[in-house]
Order: sequence, then structure tokens, then C-alpha cells
Amino acid sequence: MGVRTPSYQAGFYAPERGGRAAYPQLWRGCVGAWNPGLGPSGAVLRDWGGRKNHSTLTNGPAWSTSTGRQAIQFDGVNDYARTTSRYSAAANAPVAVSLWVMTNVLTNATAFFRRLFLLGLSQEFSLVINSGRISVYDGVDRVIDSSSLIIGNWHHIVGLYDGARWMLYKDGRHLGSTTAALSPIEASPVLMGVFSTLTNGQHDGQLSDIRLYNRGLSANEISLLARRSGIAYELAPRRFYSLPPSSARLRRILTGAT
Repeated sequence: MGVRTPSYQAGFYAPERGGRAAYPQLWRGCVGAWNPGLGPSGAVLRDWGGRKNHSTLTNGPAWSTSTGRQAIQFDGVNDYARTTSRYSAAANAPVAVSLWVMTNVLTNATAFFRRLFLLGLSQEFSLVINSGRISVYDGVDRVIDSSSLIIGNWHHIVGLYDGARWMLYKDGRHLGSTTAALSPIEASPVLMGVFSTLTNGQHDGQLSDIRLYNRGLSANEISLLARRSGIAYELAPRRFYSLPPSSARLRRILTGAT
């Protein structure tokens, strides 16, 4: 098994750090990896996906450990996270987002859904909380969770587009899918916890272990990500090799010679 609690102090795997990942498949096609669970890093949430598309915490998202894990706390009023570099993708290109979410409320923010993650300033791809349920949204509610989230509970969410269908997973379980076309994703910052206007749809709760892929994810990979937050950062156990003694040394051991 790998390191169960990756952190800046205990060590962790990331492509630019070297070492061996316990689950290297979780890094294939990963183009963004923001994990508050590694520990506080000031006003910047670092991207360990290799592109260094770090996210700036604006208006006071706080580092929190109140629920037993390190996360970013959003107040539902005016704070958010926004990357410094832009992301874009062609029409109908596969894309997937994996994240851990805890919500404090089940109601929408005024007339807006509460945004968890958004690509494209015209909402080409976003994960939202819609009346306490998770939804994939691109201007239309594509897939809605049939059961509400539980306030104060952590849930693992995956929304993905495989080139032809939207699919939604919660806690490793497939919730539904629908056929749809995906518009080109405009070159724009990646937003977390807010709508593209930066003034609406704020998330009220926490986010952790946020990952962006430029490919679809398999059911097995989603199940693996849902096991625990930060699993992709775990290091493979070290290998130790024991060489057999040489014939001369073995003879000395058996005869008691020095």
C-alpha cells in the first residue's frame, strides 16, 4: 500500500517530483491537480498536474481541518478560486472532473446553482449543486442526482464527457448519463466555487482533491478515486532487495571460518 496520508511533510507523489506513484493510472491524462489535503499553501492552491496552473484564493477561502481532513472552506458569499492560466478544449473532446465536496446548505444561491467547478466562461462544462443535488451543467441540466446530498457529509463526485455522453458518478456509483454534444471550451481560467461572473453561484462548504482530465475515466478508475481523498498522491512502497551470499561467504558461514 502507498502512503495513506500524503502531505508536504510526509511526502507525496506528483509527476514533477519523481518517485513512484502507487496508482500511476490516475495521472494519465491529468491536466490539473489541486489538493488542499496536502496542507496549507497560503493564498495559492498549487496545481500538481504538471502544468503548474496554480489557483489564487480570492476574498478569503480558508484552509480548514474542521471535518477531519484538510480542505478549502468557501463561505457562500464572495470567495472563490481562479487559476492563473487558461484551459481550452475542442468541441466534443473528452473531459472529466473529479472532486470531493461537503456542503453546508441544500438551497441554491439566489437564482443560481452553487458552482463547484467551471470550465469556459459560457459554462461549457460545470459541476453544480442544484437544490441539494449534484448536476452536470452546460447551459442545460444534463444529469441530476436523484438523491440529495447530506449536509456535513463528504461525497466524491465525478462528472465526465466521453465524446458523446455526459455521465455523473457519486461516491463511486454511476447515477446516470445522457447523449449530448459539447461545445468548444473557451480559453478561460478554471473556476472553483463560483459562477463565471465571479459574483453569483458561490459554493457554501468545502472542496478537496480536485482533478481535471483531458480524457474519460473508466469505472474502475472512478471507484479507485472514490476510495479516499488524495489517493492519487500516494507513493508506492519502497522495494528492498536481498542478494544471496557468495559461495565463499556461504562456505565461511557454514564452516564457522573467519
